[in-house]
Amino acid sequence: MSRRLSVLPASFVLGAALTVGAASPASAAPAPVVASVGQLSAKTPFPGLRVSAIKNKSAGALRAAKYFHVTGNELDKTLGRASIDFQVSSGRSSGRISSAKGTFKVIRIGTEAWFSYDAKLAATMKLPADAVGSWCKINNKSASWGDIVDLTSQYTWYKWIAGMSLSSRAQGKPFTGTPTIRLVQPGKKGGSLYVATSGPAFPRYAHRNDNLFTYSFFAYNVPFSVEAPSDKVVDLTASA
Repeated sequence: MSRRLSVLPASFVLGAALTVGAASPASAAPAPVVASVGQLSAKTPFPGLRVSAIKNKSAGALRAAKYFHVTGNELDKTLGRASIDFQVSSGRSSGRISSAKGTFKVIRIGTEAWFSYDAKLAATMKLPADAVGSWCKINNKSASWGDIVDLTSQYTWYKWIAGMSLSSRAQGKPFTGTPTIRLVQPGKKGGSLYVATSGPAFPRYAHRNDNLFTYSFFAYNVPFSVEAPSDKVVDLTASA
Protein backbone atom coordinates (compact mmCIF):
# COMPACT_ATOMS: atom_id res chain seq x y z
CA MET A 1 0.00 0.00 0.00
CA SER A 2 1.54 3.26 -1.10
CA ARG A 3 1.71 6.40 0.98
CA ARG A 4 -0.75 9.20 0.45
CA LEU A 5 1.06 12.31 1.68
CA SER A 6 2.49 14.11 -1.33
CA VAL A 7 2.16 17.81 -0.64
CA LEU A 8 5.18 17.89 1.66
CA PRO A 9 7.96 17.77 0.76
CA ALA A 10 7.96 15.90 -2.55
CA SER A 11 6.44 18.77 -4.52
CA PHE A 12 7.59 21.74 -2.54
CA VAL A 13 7.60 24.09 -5.48
CA LEU A 14 6.16 26.57 -3.01
CA GLY A 15 9.46 28.36 -2.75
CA ALA A 16 9.55 28.86 -6.51
CA ALA A 17 5.91 29.93 -6.59
CA LEU A 18 6.48 32.53 -3.90
CA THR A 19 9.64 33.81 -5.53
CA VAL A 20 7.77 34.42 -8.78
CA GLY A 21 4.89 36.00 -6.94
CA ALA A 22 7.22 38.43 -5.19
CA ALA A 23 8.50 40.63 -8.58
CA SER A 24 1.52 18.37 0.33
CA PRO A 25 -3.57 8.35 15.58
CA ALA A 26 -5.41 5.24 15.54
CA SER A 27 -4.75 2.23 17.76
CA ALA A 28 -3.15 -0.86 16.30
CA ALA A 29 -5.53 -3.00 14.28
CA PRO A 30 -6.32 -6.55 15.44
CA ALA A 31 -4.67 -9.54 13.82
CA PRO A 32 -6.64 -10.58 10.74
CA VAL A 33 -8.91 -13.59 10.64
CA VAL A 34 -8.54 -14.29 6.96
CA ALA A 35 -11.04 -16.28 4.93
CA SER A 36 -11.37 -17.04 1.26
CA VAL A 37 -14.61 -16.30 -0.57
CA GLY A 38 -15.49 -19.97 -0.49
CA GLN A 39 -15.17 -20.12 3.30
CA LEU A 40 -17.47 -17.18 4.01
CA SER A 41 -21.01 -17.82 5.09
CA ALA A 42 -24.10 -16.28 3.53
CA LYS A 43 -24.26 -13.86 6.46
CA THR A 44 -20.83 -12.44 5.66
CA PRO A 45 -20.98 -8.85 4.36
CA PHE A 46 -20.78 -8.51 0.58
CA PRO A 47 -21.37 -12.24 -0.08
CA GLY A 48 -20.00 -13.42 -3.41
CA LEU A 49 -17.97 -10.26 -4.04
CA ARG A 50 -14.25 -10.52 -4.57
CA VAL A 51 -11.93 -8.37 -2.48
CA SER A 52 -11.22 -6.10 -5.45
CA ALA A 53 -14.95 -5.57 -6.02
CA ILE A 54 -15.50 -4.62 -2.36
CA LYS A 55 -12.57 -2.21 -2.54
CA ASN A 56 -13.94 -0.61 -5.71
CA LYS A 57 -17.37 -0.38 -4.15
CA SER A 58 -15.84 1.44 -1.20
CA ALA A 59 -13.88 3.81 -3.42
CA GLY A 60 -17.08 4.58 -5.34
CA ALA A 61 -18.95 5.30 -2.11
CA LEU A 62 -16.30 7.81 -1.07
CA ARG A 63 -16.39 9.46 -4.49
CA ALA A 64 -20.19 9.77 -4.31
CA ALA A 65 -20.16 11.33 -0.82
CA LYS A 66 -20.94 15.04 -0.68
CA TYR A 67 -18.62 15.59 2.27
CA PHE A 68 -16.15 13.63 4.39
CA HIS A 69 -13.43 14.21 6.97
CA VAL A 70 -10.06 12.47 7.00
CA THR A 71 -7.43 12.54 9.74
CA GLY A 72 -4.28 10.55 10.24
CA ASN A 73 -0.51 10.60 10.17
CA GLU A 74 2.38 9.58 7.96
CA LEU A 75 6.12 9.22 8.43
CA ASP A 76 7.81 11.69 6.09
CA LYS A 77 11.57 11.71 5.44
CA THR A 78 11.80 15.48 5.91
CA LEU A 79 9.02 16.33 8.36
CA GLY A 80 9.18 13.22 10.50
CA ARG A 81 5.81 12.00 11.78
CA ALA A 82 3.31 14.39 10.21
CA SER A 83 -0.39 14.55 11.01
CA ILE A 84 -3.13 15.54 8.59
CA ASP A 85 -6.65 16.85 9.11
CA PHE A 86 -8.77 17.57 6.03
CA GLN A 87 -12.44 18.28 5.38
CA VAL A 88 -13.11 17.31 1.78
CA SER A 89 -15.89 17.94 -0.72
CA SER A 90 -15.98 18.28 -4.49
CA GLY A 91 -16.27 22.08 -4.38
CA ARG A 92 -14.82 23.35 -1.10
CA SER A 93 -12.15 21.79 1.09
CA SER A 94 -9.67 22.79 3.77
CA GLY A 95 -7.03 21.18 5.94
CA ARG A 96 -3.59 21.15 7.45
CA ILE A 97 -0.41 19.07 7.62
CA SER A 98 1.56 19.42 10.86
CA SER A 99 4.71 18.07 12.45
CA ALA A 100 7.31 19.20 14.94
CA LYS A 101 9.00 20.87 11.97
CA GLY A 102 6.09 23.09 10.97
CA THR A 103 2.51 23.45 9.80
CA PHE A 104 1.05 23.90 6.32
CA LYS A 105 -2.59 24.92 5.78
CA VAL A 106 -4.64 25.00 2.60
CA ILE A 107 -8.12 26.11 1.55
CA ARG A 108 -9.60 25.28 -1.85
CA ILE A 109 -12.78 26.76 -3.31
CA GLY A 110 -13.50 25.71 -6.87
CA THR A 111 -10.54 26.64 -9.05
CA GLU A 112 -8.87 28.87 -6.45
CA ALA A 113 -6.80 27.95 -3.41
CA TRP A 114 -4.93 29.62 -0.57
CA PHE A 115 -2.05 28.16 1.40
CA SER A 116 -0.17 29.27 4.48
CA TYR A 117 2.81 28.06 6.50
CA ASP A 118 4.47 28.93 9.79
CA ALA A 119 8.02 30.02 10.61
CA LYS A 120 9.13 26.48 11.51
CA LEU A 121 8.13 25.14 8.12
CA ALA A 122 9.75 28.11 6.37
CA ALA A 123 13.02 27.21 8.08
CA THR A 124 12.64 23.46 7.43
CA MET A 125 11.77 23.84 3.75
CA LYS A 126 13.78 27.02 3.09
CA LEU A 127 10.67 28.97 2.12
CA PRO A 128 10.47 32.79 1.94
CA ALA A 129 10.22 34.08 5.50
CA ASP A 130 8.36 37.23 4.47
CA ALA A 131 5.29 35.13 3.55
CA VAL A 132 5.00 33.47 6.97
CA GLY A 133 1.51 34.04 8.36
CA SER A 134 0.10 35.17 5.01
CA TRP A 135 -2.35 33.33 2.77
CA CYS A 136 -0.82 32.80 -0.68
CA LYS A 137 -3.46 32.64 -3.40
CA ILE A 138 -3.11 30.42 -6.48
CA ASN A 139 -5.51 29.05 -9.09
CA ASN A 140 -5.79 26.02 -11.34
CA LYS A 141 -3.46 27.64 -13.87
CA SER A 142 -0.63 27.89 -11.33
CA ALA A 143 2.27 25.46 -11.77
CA SER A 144 1.97 24.39 -8.13
CA TRP A 145 -1.82 23.83 -8.22
CA GLY A 146 -1.88 20.03 -8.40
CA ASP A 147 0.65 19.66 -5.60
CA ILE A 148 -0.86 22.23 -3.25
CA VAL A 149 -4.47 21.04 -3.49
CA ASP A 150 -3.78 17.29 -3.76
CA LEU A 151 -5.17 16.27 -0.37
CA THR A 152 -8.17 18.60 -0.75
CA SER A 153 -9.33 16.66 -3.80
CA GLN A 154 -12.08 14.08 -3.43
CA TYR A 155 -10.83 12.45 -6.62
CA THR A 156 -7.33 12.08 -5.12
CA TRP A 157 -8.67 10.04 -2.21
CA TYR A 158 -10.92 8.03 -4.53
CA LYS A 159 -7.95 7.10 -6.74
CA TRP A 160 -5.87 6.16 -3.72
CA ILE A 161 -8.52 3.76 -2.37
CA ALA A 162 -9.24 2.34 -5.84
CA GLY A 163 -5.52 1.77 -6.45
CA MET A 164 -4.88 -0.29 -3.32
CA SER A 165 -3.61 -3.84 -3.75
CA LEU A 166 -5.62 -6.06 -1.38
CA SER A 167 -5.84 -9.85 -1.56
CA SER A 168 -8.06 -11.21 1.23
CA ARG A 169 -10.77 -10.24 3.68
CA ALA A 170 -11.01 -10.65 7.42
CA GLN A 171 -13.12 -9.80 10.42
CA GLY A 172 -13.42 -6.06 10.93
CA LYS A 173 -14.21 -3.97 13.98
CA PRO A 174 -16.61 -1.07 14.65
CA PHE A 175 -15.58 2.51 13.95
CA THR A 176 -17.79 5.03 15.76
CA GLY A 177 -20.42 2.31 15.98
CA THR A 178 -20.29 1.32 12.31
CA PRO A 179 -19.39 -2.35 11.65
CA THR A 180 -16.72 -3.02 9.05
CA ILE A 181 -15.01 -5.72 7.05
CA ARG A 182 -11.23 -5.73 6.83
CA LEU A 183 -9.55 -6.01 3.43
CA VAL A 184 -5.96 -7.20 3.84
CA GLN A 185 -2.67 -7.19 1.97
CA PRO A 186 0.01 -9.10 3.97
CA GLY A 187 3.67 -8.20 4.13
CA LYS A 188 5.67 -5.30 5.56
CA LYS A 189 4.49 -2.92 2.87
CA GLY A 190 0.98 -4.32 2.88
CA GLY A 191 -1.82 -3.10 5.08
CA SER A 192 -5.56 -3.03 5.65
CA LEU A 193 -8.62 -1.12 4.54
CA TYR A 194 -11.71 -1.23 6.76
CA VAL A 195 -14.96 -0.87 4.83
CA ALA A 196 -18.35 -0.10 6.37
CA THR A 197 -20.84 -2.97 6.17
CA SER A 198 -23.83 -0.93 7.37
CA GLY A 199 -25.12 1.76 5.03
CA PRO A 200 -22.89 2.86 2.12
CA ALA A 201 -19.61 0.96 1.84
CA PHE A 202 -17.55 3.93 2.95
CA PRO A 203 -13.84 3.43 3.72
CA ARG A 204 -13.43 3.98 7.47
CA TYR A 205 -9.79 3.32 8.23
CA ALA A 206 -6.58 2.47 6.36
CA HIS A 207 -3.11 1.66 7.62
CA ARG A 208 0.15 0.15 6.42
CA ASN A 209 1.70 -2.72 8.34
CA ASP A 210 5.01 -0.90 8.93
CA ASN A 211 3.11 2.07 10.41
CA LEU A 212 4.20 4.34 7.58
CA PHE A 213 0.69 5.79 7.63
CA THR A 214 -2.74 5.56 9.21
CA TYR A 215 -5.90 7.36 8.05
CA SER A 216 -9.41 7.53 9.51
CA PHE A 217 -12.43 8.54 7.38
CA PHE A 218 -15.61 9.79 9.01
CA ALA A 219 -18.36 12.45 9.03
CA TYR A 220 -19.59 11.35 5.61
CA ASN A 221 -22.23 13.69 4.18
CA VAL A 222 -22.02 15.98 7.21
CA PRO A 223 -21.98 19.52 5.76
CA PHE A 224 -19.24 21.97 6.65
CA SER A 225 -18.45 25.51 5.53
CA VAL A 226 -15.22 26.82 4.03
CA GLU A 227 -14.58 30.51 3.48
CA ALA A 228 -11.85 32.27 1.53
CA PRO A 229 -9.28 34.15 3.65
CA SER A 230 -9.79 37.91 3.74
CA ASP A 231 -6.66 39.07 5.61
CA LYS A 232 -2.97 38.93 4.69
CA VAL A 233 -3.57 37.52 1.21
CA VAL A 234 -0.63 37.41 -1.23
CA ASP A 235 -1.98 36.99 -4.76
CA LEU A 236 0.23 34.70 -6.84
CA THR A 237 -2.29 34.20 -9.65
CA ALA A 238 -0.74 36.94 -11.79
CA SER A 239 2.37 34.78 -12.12
CA ALA A 240 0.40 31.62 -13.00
